[in-house]
Amino acid sequence: MKQLGLITPWSGYWDRYFGYELEPAEAGVRPRSDRDAVLEDYRYGEAHRADALWPALTMPVLLVRATREILPGLGFIVSEADRRRFPLEVATATVVDVAANHYTVNTSDESVAAIRRFFGLPQQ
Repeated sequence: MKQLGLITPWSGYWDRYFGYELEPAEAGVRPRSDRDAVLEDYRYGEAHRADALWPALTMPVLLVRATREILPGLGFIVSEADRRRFPLEVATATVVDVAANHYTVNTSDESVAAIRRFFGLPQQ
């Protein structure tokens, strides 16, 4: 995974994550995540529009959006169009764009700072 270059910067977090997520298999390793569960989530997202749920969001909401594609040419989890519409249609929304991809947005210092601000926690 490290050699694929999808995760930069690489850190000990990723060593621990993939040390858990990847298990031995005949051809080398395979993910522990249940493939059917992942595909179920994907199929649900393909069949249902996320914006249909937006009117139910009446509480404060933070959208942390990765500004880099999942993989080059594969697009985004949250499209640019949805990113623009979301705060216009959800009055309680805060949107933060993070210079990361789907994999690295969760370990980004920008994401951590945005989440801490959202919850009113002191910055580190």
